[in-house]
Amino acid sequence: MKLSLKKKLALEAYRLYRHNEIKAHPLTYFFWECTLRCNLHCLHCGSDCVKDAIPDMPREDFMGVLDKLAPHIDPKHFIVVITGGEPLMRPDLEECGQEIKKRGYPWGMVTNGLAMTPERFVKLLNADSARSPSALTASKRTTTISVVTRIALSEHCAPLTWLPTPKASPST
Repeated sequence: MKLSLKKKLALEAYRLYRHNEIKAHPLTYFFWECTLRCNLHCLHCGSDCVKDAIPDMPREDFMGVLDKLAPHIDPKHFIVVITGGEPLMRPDLEECGQEIKKRGYPWGMVTNGLAMTPERFVKLLNADSARSPSALTASKRTTTISVVTRIALSEHCAPLTWLPTPKASPST
């Protein structure tokens, strides 16, 4: 197919525009909706989730996406945020976190926390999650649970006494 000079110039102008936009607005947050399953049905939630939804996105597929992004991002200024549905409904969540961390990316998650157990909490910490805008935060092996999440949890279930007491940090 032969393009006119006008179309070639327009395509080149668009290519330059896209290149400049990417440089001016680098990707710093990458949200992975790892499951469409959820153990709640909140009216305020933007996700269209149910308890038994379609199968979760295979971990290997998402890692392939991260591998393709690698040449275009700086891991020091980038975080993967695992969302859903409810990420804790994924039985391989810890392995997902380990794979993300192995690639050099910090990660966190957005969770309602209802499926969190002390054992799962420890496993997630051992998967080296990073500080994030999520319920679970692990930074320099210091754990905190956000006040917002504690308030949200208190509306849905009895207080989870095993959770660590929130600590003030410069990043919150």
